[in-house]
Amino acid sequence: MALIRAQNLYDLQERTQIGPMRYPLLSQPVMEACLRVPTWLWIEGGRNRAIAREAFADRLPPLVAHRKTKGEFTGFCGEIYEARKPFLRDFLLGGLLAQQGLLNCPAIETYLSRATPARDIGFCELLDLTGVENWCRQWADAPCHS
Repeated sequence: MALIRAQNLYDLQERTQIGPMRYPLLSQPVMEACLRVPTWLWIEGGRNRAIAREAFADRLPPLVAHRKTKGEFTGFCGEIYEARKPFLRDFLLGGLLAQQGLLNCPAIETYLSRATPARDIGFCELLDLTGVENWCRQWADAPCHS
C-alpha cells in the first residue's frame, strides 16, 4: 500500500483533492491473476518477463519480444554522464551534500577527471548522488509547509 500512497502526491499536493483515484492494475482480479502465475513461468525459456512478452508478442518488435534480458538504460546514462561531466562536477562538489561533508569530494574529483573505462558503471553512483543532491536543493528552496 505504500506504493499506492506514494502515487497520490503530485506537485506536493494530494492528487485525491484533484479528483477520484483509480488503480485498475491494482484491482483484485488483476492482482489475483498475476499471483496465480507460478514463479518459474516468469523466466520460461530463459526469457525475463516471459509471460508479458508472450502476451504482447504480436504488439512488440521481435527484438523485444524474443530477448532474454530486461532492457536497460546504462548506455544512454553513460552518454549523458560523458556529455555532462563539467556540470556534474560543479553540481556535486558545489552542492549541499559536499557542504555537509557527506561526499568524498577528492574521490569524486578523481573519478570525474579520468576517462571512463569500457564496462565501468561507477558513473551510475554519481548520477544517483546527483538525484539526491537535486532533491536536497529542492527541499532547501521549498517554502515551509505547515
